[in-house]
Amino acid sequence: MTSEAKVNNVYLLGAGFDRAVFDEKAPLNNKLLDKLKKFAKNKIVSDKFNEYLTKYRTENIEEFLTCLDIQILRENGKDKDEIKLFREKFNSLIAEYFAQFRFNESIVKEKSWLGRFVTHILAQNNVIVDLNYTTFTAALLDYYEVWSPNGGYSEFIGNTAIKCRDKIHKNEDIKNILLHKIHGCENFRLCNYLKSSETYIGVEINSKFCPKTSQRYGAYDEGLHAKPYVIAPSYIKIPHEQIERLIIDTIEKMDIAKNLIIIGCGLRPEDSVLWLMLSSFFKKVYTRSMEKKITIVDPEANFIGERIEKHFGSMIWDFFTPDNFIKISKKLNDESIDELKMILKSE
Repeated sequence: MTSEAKVNNVYLLGAGFDRAVFDEKAPLNNKLLDKLKKFAKNKIVSDKFNEYLTKYRTENIEEFLTCLDIQILRENGKDKDEIKLFREKFNSLIAEYFAQFRFNESIVKEKSWLGRFVTHILAQNNVIVDLNYTTFTAALLDYYEVWSPNGGYSEFIGNTAIKCRDKIHKNEDIKNILLHKIHGCENFRLCNYLKSSETYIGVEINSKFCPKTSQRYGAYDEGLHAKPYVIAPSYIKIPHEQIERLIIDTIEKMDIAKNLIIIGCGLRPEDSVLWLMLSSFFKKVYTRSMEKKITIVDPEANFIGERIEKHFGSMIWDFFTPDNFIKISKKLNDESIDELKMILKSE
């Protein structure tokens, strides 16, 4: 576990990070509902999808799922069961859709900035809060052997299975970089304890998700027939108990971190968990007990910066200076990685 004295940098990766990796193929949030509708292959799911789209009249995935969740709360009997079943299948659909955005060695050869980000930017005890459903970040870290799934998803996720595989090197023995997937992930599995109805989140390890680890120690799927665990982007989120603890741990790490680097994350106003994390990051700025810095790497960095400043500016107006609040208004590439490296080097 990362101690309070050690946390220095927290990286917040949003959909823009995956977009920089997979280009136009990877959708941003405002296009995701349409992409999922076209991707749905099961006729029953597809028909229900179109039925609810017609009923709710929205192209916004958060609004669509929130309407579903509210209707589940209101309905009874058969109608309730029918909507709940579709809602469960929708989560699986999200995981299936994002399975097309997986790690491939050809990507790191084509996009040299990825290797430089991992080997020149990330450092000991850094924390990565990855909001994406894809397994790409974990596979990238594993490929460069700076991270391990044995403890790398935090102390709360995946360790039930990993403990059975003593040979896998521990994350804390490498760089102790933690990868917090607070929205779940394509390779997270919702498993049952033996014949109990109690569930826990396990992980699947294979060559697609952890290329170097699986090459050395073999593949492992804790929940062979278990469904993937992702938290769909509804305004009504009820996370699994393990994810709740992960979110709390992330908030605590934000409080003690010196630097927050936001990459490809628009910080939508309705995403309350993210704003709680930011509020925790600013806590020691409020009390003037710690000097901190935010760096935003995004083509829309100025717009994202304005959101942060508008939200927190009245309390800490003197924080928002060019020295503390840095905006790199560029796509992720070698040039923006160079700028980020210089900023972090000056610490």
